[in-house]
Amino acid sequence: MTPFDDDEELLLRQVHPKFIVEARITSQTFLPTEKDDKKLSVNRNSMISAHEAFNLHTQVKKLQSIGVWGVSVEEVKTFDSLSLESDPIETPIQDLSHSLINFSKLSSESRIKATAKQLTAKARDRGCLYQSDDTEPDLKADTLTPEIEASPVGQSL
Repeated sequence: MTPFDDDEELLLRQVHPKFIVEARITSQTFLPTEKDDKKLSVNRNSMISAHEAFNLHTQVKKLQSIGVWGVSVEEVKTFDSLSLESDPIETPIQDLSHSLINFSKLSSESRIKATAKQLTAKARDRGCLYQSDDTEPDLKADTLTPEIEASPVGQSL
């Protein structure tokens, strides 16, 4: 698989609707869960567009997403403890652009959360890369609202 040598390449992240509070993504967007084995799924923008990644996720895989945000390879590389891995999927649904941001070298849950928060801030600064025309609210203006770091009811950051 192609190495991550283009620092400007974007790593696309699908955002579940419950990770939106007051039209802004929460840090849960870039927080791997226990089932993820400290690895966060992304798609490589050099291989798939934000629109195509959204359609693959929602139409083909039948998973929920309210939109696509992203961080650059360079932004991930600024964290010495993070690594990037190509992880192409062949079956049951081919996704050759699938890759992982690996958080496993981070020493504690608090460091993982802090790093996720910083990645989220980078993605917010860039703004929503793709949102379906029929999705409400309009999330392309994500960077225009005040800083909110809330979590959905029953969820912790």
